Amino acid sequence: MFRNRRSLALFASCAMALALVVAACGATGGDTGGDTGGDTGGDTGGGAARWSLPAEGFKVVTVEPDAAIVTDAAGRERMKQTGLPWKIRHDATGIELLLCPPGEFLMGSPEAEEGRSDDERQHPRTIRKPFYIGRTEVTQEQWRKVKGTDPSWFKSSRNPVENVSWNDCQSFLGGSGGQLRLPSEAEWEYACRAGTTGAFAGDLDALAWFQGNSGRAAHEVGQKRGNSWGLHDMHGNVWEWCEDQYSADYPPQGDQSASTLGGPFRVIRGGSWYSFSDYCRSAIRDGNDPGVTGISIGFRVVLAPVLVE
Repeated sequence: MFRNRRSLALFASCAMALALVVAACGATGGDTGGDTGGDTGGDTGGGAARWSLPAEGFKVVTVEPDAAIVTDAAGRERMKQTGLPWKIRHDATGIELLLCPPGEFLMGSPEAEEGRSDDERQHPRTIRKPFYIGRTEVTQEQWRKVKGTDPSWFKSSRNPVENVSWNDCQSFLGGSGGQLRLPSEAEWEYACRAGTTGAFAGDLDALAWFQGNSGRAAHEVGQKRGNSWGLHDMHGNVWEWCEDQYSADYPPQGDQSASTLGGPFRVIRGGSWYSFSDYCRSAIRDGNDPGVTGISIGFRVVLAPVLVE
């Protein structure tokens, strides 16, 4: 059921959290669906004339990246070079997504990083295509717009939806119109780092709800400071499902596509409200059965712009 020691720790933390919260049982799961896949190929680059939003299903919120929010100047310039708007909103769910530009980064962690594991081999990755990622984790309100019910334990419309499996996420994505997907593991870490290279994308207490400050509960999204690309809760609050099959090593292709070379487990990232700081690092990775639910597991979504021929 669980891939490694971190998954066992996750299971134990969820069980302990349930004992701490006590009361009625929370609902679990939901409809299950198939693998919607990730963006796995195509042209590279970020030229202004090459990419566009889908013809329908989204509205532009803000065209230019806000320098007060996107504090990474190099990233902000690459966003402008794509010719794409910075912030958009998904019509069906109200999810806001922010632009991540093409670029390169070191994925994984250096051997000297405190708390690292053997499955975090540091290596270069190239993000050839721009993509949009949820400004926050998917909330319970947004989930209900598609699924009608809410499986979460920590009930609040603005809290992240949790207690959802990878299969449940695929069902949500299919029901939301089919344009959204889970991030690949490379896209997730690239967006989490947002141009940074350390264990965290800044001061963890300012960025994340984790065991040190959460009061052993999930919190409303967006309350903590965003990273240098304006993304909130990439560290902590809830673990986030990715599209990839989990493997103890990274796939060899070195790009942003989701790995299909692992076993039956799917990747989760970012740590949660119940995690120690080591388990909230930018490079932390784990894998769980796609049918597993837990009160510290949620997700965020990605949209791939359309390549203009």
